Amino acid sequence: MEWDDVEGIVFEVVDDLVRRYGVYDLRWDLIGEGYLLYRRCLENYERGRGVKFSTYFYGCLRCYLEGLVLRELKGNDFVFMDEGFFAGYFSGFYGVEDLMEELGLREEEKEVLKLRLEGYDLGEIGEELELSFWEVFSLLKGIQEKGRRVFPNMERRNCIGGDLNIFVRNRDYIKEADIIVFLKEWGLLVDFRSCLRCGGGSLVLRNSVSKGFIYRCGRCKFEWSVRRGSVLEGIRLDFLEILEVLNYICEGKSAYYIAKKLRFSKVTSLKVRKKFEGFLMNFCGYECLRYKKIG
Repeated sequence: MEWDDVEGIVFEVVDDLVRRYGVYDLRWDLIGEGYLLYRRCLENYERGRGVKFSTYFYGCLRCYLEGLVLRELKGNDFVFMDEGFFAGYFSGFYGVEDLMEELGLREEEKEVLKLRLEGYDLGEIGEELELSFWEVFSLLKGIQEKGRRVFPNMERRNCIGGDLNIFVRNRDYIKEADIIVFLKEWGLLVDFRSCLRCGGGSLVLRNSVSKGFIYRCGRCKFEWSVRRGSVLEGIRLDFLEILEVLNYICEGKSAYYIAKKLRFSKVTSLKVRKKFEGFLMNFCGYECLRYKKIG
């Protein structure tokens, strides 16, 4: 398929992203990236899979260009807190103070948002305000939800990529317990509420030296791994390594690249990547992974 046949797709996707995120100065850069991606897709396309090239290319293009835009806007899901987003969406009608009033933020939320807009990362905000990483993360998520209620045109993206990027960048500030809560929210771990043996509801999450994180029933003392029944069962990587693998997959990195960066075998990298791809396609809309070659 020639470039002329897909050029309209590229312009349609780029114009939509430019309007949504207010990155008007990136329009021609994104179109150029779209052309380069078109060349790569021609090399990777497998006709025997029964998928039209235009369908395959559109899925890859949408995910790739949106990822570039999000990384440009500080590489996370809190893009509405970026001044460039204000300029694009609200055309200068809202300053920071006006926005805080419009959202009805509490004092603690205002302090967190002000530091975020000054360029502080989440771990640094936690240190400045004496809050845990998870408390800062939850406050910013709450602000984001309020923003969506006030401004309905702020579309919700069911995408784990932005959140992963935040956790990985703040690896020095987060605790494993924070990662477990995060993985539960995204469905990567089962959120057990009762004992698997007796049905009792008195569960305690413990960190065992020999077994890692486990649930322990307060009634019958039965113990089981926090990974039981989840997509992480049988994966021997620690939780931070799991986040890093997921983040690399969302960025479109190959299994070889992941293995080299995290220093484990390519066989392990292929196994883990294949296991996570189904999750990303089902819950995050990363349709381009369905047809992308692995390796």
